Amino acid sequence: MTGPDGGARTTPDALPPTRRSAARQVGDVFLAALAMALVGGLLHAAVSWVRRDLLRDLLRTWMSPDTAWMAPIGYVVLFAAAAIPLAALLAVVRRVSAMRVAVGFFGMLAAFSFVLLFPRLHQYAALALGVGVGVRLAGLAGAREGAWRAGLGRIAVAGTLLTVLLWGYQTGKNVVHERRALSALPAAPDGAPNVLLLILDTVRASSLSLYGAERTTTPKLDDFARSGATFDWAFSTAPWTLPSHASMFTGRYSSQQTGNWTTPLDGAHATLASVFASYGYATAGFTANLVATPRGFGLDRGFARYEDHRRSLAQMVFTTSLGQATSVRNTWDALVRQRWIGRALREIARFDFEPRYSYPDNDPKSAEQITSSFLRWQTGVAGRPYFAFLNFFDAHGPYESPARYDTLFGGGDRASDKYDRSIRYLDDALRSLFDSLEARGELDRTIVVITSDHGEQFGEHGLGWHSNSLYEQLTHVPLFIRYPSRVPAGTRVAQAVSLRDLAATLVDLGALPDGRGLGGTSLAPTWHDSTARASDAIAELSRGVNPDRTALNAMGDMRALADDSLHFIRNGNGTTEIYAYRRDPRETQDLSKGAHGALAPAFEARIARTLGAPADSGRPARRP
Repeated sequence: MTGPDGGARTTPDALPPTRRSAARQVGDVFLAALAMALVGGLLHAAVSWVRRDLLRDLLRTWMSPDTAWMAPIGYVVLFAAAAIPLAALLAVVRRVSAMRVAVGFFGMLAAFSFVLLFPRLHQYAALALGVGVGVRLAGLAGAREGAWRAGLGRIAVAGTLLTVLLWGYQTGKNVVHERRALSALPAAPDGAPNVLLLILDTVRASSLSLYGAERTTTPKLDDFARSGATFDWAFSTAPWTLPSHASMFTGRYSSQQTGNWTTPLDGAHATLASVFASYGYATAGFTANLVATPRGFGLDRGFARYEDHRRSLAQMVFTTSLGQATSVRNTWDALVRQRWIGRALREIARFDFEPRYSYPDNDPKSAEQITSSFLRWQTGVAGRPYFAFLNFFDAHGPYESPARYDTLFGGGDRASDKYDRSIRYLDDALRSLFDSLEARGELDRTIVVITSDHGEQFGEHGLGWHSNSLYEQLTHVPLFIRYPSRVPAGTRVAQAVSLRDLAATLVDLGALPDGRGLGGTSLAPTWHDSTARASDAIAELSRGVNPDRTALNAMGDMRALADDSLHFIRNGNGTTEIYAYRRDPRETQDLSKGAHGALAPAFEARIARTLGAPADSGRPARRP
């Protein structure tokens, strides 16, 4: 090609390396980072959508529908952080094509991040594939820099617009859903009370001073309990979150509904939210458990508003596969918090990039944030009764509480010390919530329920954490109900009760004429009559998915039944245990080795008879 003077004209792609400007080099790096991040993020969003909405797989994906727009932004943030040092280097070393290097590097990073979404491929295989893609793209970009610059610009614009559209769609869908749900509500019954269900995730009864714990972990709740009924022996239906919540919401035992390891709660049964909405209640859920109760797990069904993941920059980064990688998280911690470059390099060298598929990290929501969100919402529905569900995650590992609680209970750093401090923090947060409702004139006309979905283990029976046994530490949970017009103040209920009956109890206390498909039996008679009985206190745990070998459900399903004196457990390997849990609350003496072992068949038969009976709605019980 010749110029106006007849000599050779130089095209931009043919510029000698020494004539590349620093601005062009920096611009190419950031353009490539933006385009590749958006492509990788949108592909991640597509995979998540297929798994969540088509395959209904809860185990191998991040479940928020907001992944559609959060993932692209999260990858942009991570790629931009990597682009800064690369751009600084190439602004100086201008003989090297920034377009070739940046396209190759960020193409490799995008491909690597995408392949990490498929856990059957080893990390090094994912890296090899990523490097192959990066090398190929680098060669193509280096041959036609101008064309690639224009193409990447178009990709960046289109990807940005699509991300904005997806954000608008998800945001608008939530707003429209809430407005339609509220506008479709019928008139509520005259004098209908509010209903406030507060679930202290992972809080076991034995760690509350309300239940005799040595440490004063719940001084505010101890006082508050004088105005309602405390159940001394309430049992959850499962030792982990999803099936336990599903039982409380539907009034069915764990095996009678679908919420389990890899399957969400389906629409086969009515939920508390849908039933209260049918009676004219405004409904809202505010959850801090972003692992097992976000949208997509079925617990949001029936709620006009359901708030789960925070819309924060940190949450967007956690939405990416790289944001869930141990090496990336530890490197960030070493650089930002510890300012230790050596450790950061060692963390990268460990090459632990497998995302936390089934237990992802999230930007946490504190008890104060949960209560503030609820109170803001409650102000907006004044004049209509409401059913609100609040899940508090502070007492779940890693057991978080504000710094002002660090010196409580000796200031120790043991897990059990941190756990007790987090419960004390929850106690203060609840007191603040009740004070706000009282100031608004709402407290005494609100049915308040405080309970937990399951407990926690700290070495008992050689176990830790939860979801791996059915011992008292995991299934004995707090349960307190306050409603001055119906619940006698200062009552202690001694009978063993099941959280399966919570739904029927709330329908009863709310004076609703029909539970409309909810299962269970009201617990109201138990605080008037010490001989009254409701549903059997049965807990279940299905065989784990890739469980630890020490888990008692590693070999099969588990079942347990607590009557008024004995706690029977059948482990996954078929062995049984029996404990006199009231006099031996830590369950240290297994009575099944003696004469009590003869009771095992009767317990088994009772469990089978109860779970095999038709559910209250007329639908047969079934397993997921």
